[in-house]
Amino acid sequence: MYEKKVLGLEESLKTVEAMVAENKRQSGLPIAIAIVDEHGDIICYAKMDSVPKAPGEVQGYLDSGGYMAIKKAYTAAHFRGDAKKLSEIMTKMNRNIAVDFDARYVALSQGGATAIVKPGEKTVYGAIGVGGRVPGEGDEEMAQYGLKVMQDILWPSK
Repeated sequence: MYEKKVLGLEESLKTVEAMVAENKRQSGLPIAIAIVDEHGDIICYAKMDSVPKAPGEVQGYLDSGGYMAIKKAYTAAHFRGDAKKLSEIMTKMNRNIAVDFDARYVALSQGGATAIVKPGEKTVYGAIGVGGRVPGEGDEEMAQYGLKVMQDILWPSK
């Protein structure tokens, strides 16, 4: 029988709580955080009050910074990597990931999403997406912080 460790709600909630606390410590700017499993299904989602709408899109739920966090996490889980690297690949190929592949995907040059992997291994357990900040002002850093927190929870150093 094949057994595999899967990402759960408990670890995800602890990670989100740590990310929100760190965000408040750093800047206090509102963010949204999505943690998904390896298939891109949402395990945990949190949106701070006043997360801004994504710039340049039609008003409504689908353009919110919160929805971008979900799309970023979904994309990172499916592509088994981070949004920033994926954006670089798509740019080199002169392709638009949302148009050419799946409208639920998003690849942004400023990043803000990363796959959850055990250090030194390649198995993807899920992904973290962060949205809501002005492009280039912290989504990527917060996603990487969340990854470190999640890795410390799942695989504590001995």
